[in-house]
Amino acid sequence: MNGRPLSKAPRCAHRVQTYYQENGKWMFEPCGFSLLSSTKALTAAHCFDGQIKNYPDGIKAELVYMFINDFDTNQPDEDWRSKGKAVHIHPGYVKNTATEGPKNDIAIIELATPVDAAKLADGTVSLMCMSQSHDQGSTPVQVIGWGKLDPTDASMPHTPWDAHLTTMSTAECRDTKYTDEEINDTLICAAGEGDHGREDACQGDSGGPLFRVKDGKCVQLGVVSWGKGCAAEGFPGIYLRIPGPHIDEHEHKTYLDWIKSFSKDVCEM
Repeated sequence: MNGRPLSKAPRCAHRVQTYYQENGKWMFEPCGFSLLSSTKALTAAHCFDGQIKNYPDGIKAELVYMFINDFDTNQPDEDWRSKGKAVHIHPGYVKNTATEGPKNDIAIIELATPVDAAKLADGTVSLMCMSQSHDQGSTPVQVIGWGKLDPTDASMPHTPWDAHLTTMSTAECRDTKYTDEEINDTLICAAGEGDHGREDACQGDSGGPLFRVKDGKCVQLGVVSWGKGCAAEGFPGIYLRIPGPHIDEHEHKTYLDWIKSFSKDVCEM
């Protein structure tokens, strides 16, 4: 994350580690997620690319480890943790290529251990609301993660950082260094400038929420998906648009409809 360090555990974004074996070695993909309910979470489909490649018979949800209200990845300080029970990749998901970003980059994780109702009731753990409106740009938003501070870094910070960004219209994003073919209405572009320079998500932040705070609640507009570099000039971060249309024809008209097919009581604002 190119931004600023947080001093306490975030309430709107959480982290997940997806483990898999490749060539006899254990590896994992660090990502972020948002909590939809006591049993469902939202993240990016490409966070499971390692499992998809190495487990052709299907994703092994028991190798998905989720940490809610976590701060220090070196300490057991999270308010809740769970393994995955099941993972649902969007049926139209297409992995990125050398020339194109991923398509329909969204997934639902079911928690094996539901979040304690008491923690939800007393506000210890907060649920994410989904945005109902199609963002037209110029919206102040945030993104939080434990990802790299620079794409060349060999490691990631053990505490979270956040970036303060502003969304862009599709036309504005097409006026950057991305090509018109790379940008469509299923995506949101967002960029920011802080005291230390440009702000942006980076490797390890994928799957986390692009959100704003409204009436004291976290409202998610997008999912961290891809970009060229991290905070690179002319290349804003690219996020899957929650209320946006699918890039292909599918049973549900929007990603929000697809999310609600798994979590029908999800908060909407």
